[in-house]
Amino acid sequence: MAKYEIMLLVDGTLDEKTAKTSIKELIDIIDKNEKFEFTNLGIKDMAYIIRNQKRCWYFQYNFISTIPSQIAEFRRLALINKIVLRHLIINLEKDYGYRAINNPKKVKISEIKMKKFKEKQARIRTEREAREKAQTELAEMKKEVNHE
Repeated sequence: MAKYEIMLLVDGTLDEKTAKTSIKELIDIIDKNEKFEFTNLGIKDMAYIIRNQKRCWYFQYNFISTIPSQIAEFRRLALINKIVLRHLIINLEKDYGYRAINNPKKVKISEIKMKKFKEKQARIRTEREAREKAQTELAEMKKEVNHE
């Protein structure tokens, strides 16, 4: 069982009732799940124009799903439906950002990566210092040759 959140951006030229009925086919796929919650966030201005639209309806759905094929089918139908401008599906069970620091496995992996990074930086630093030392010695030798 995984918790999901879906955000839909629907054509803003439609009224609210038409917008809801036009995405009914999409919602029928996922509303069979337990703890299904629907939130209408209203019509808002978008940050940038999508398909010559400046405004759109924002709909948010939260639910728990046990069938991954439902999500795949929802994504497929959302891409086909021309009224849906954008969609975003987030699996809330995954460890991202802040929650990742509470996962001991991810913390250990992060520490290993940091150790490798520091080792690589130290190796690069020593190589650079050796190269600079060789260049200064070469420059000094050239000066001595020129003065003689």
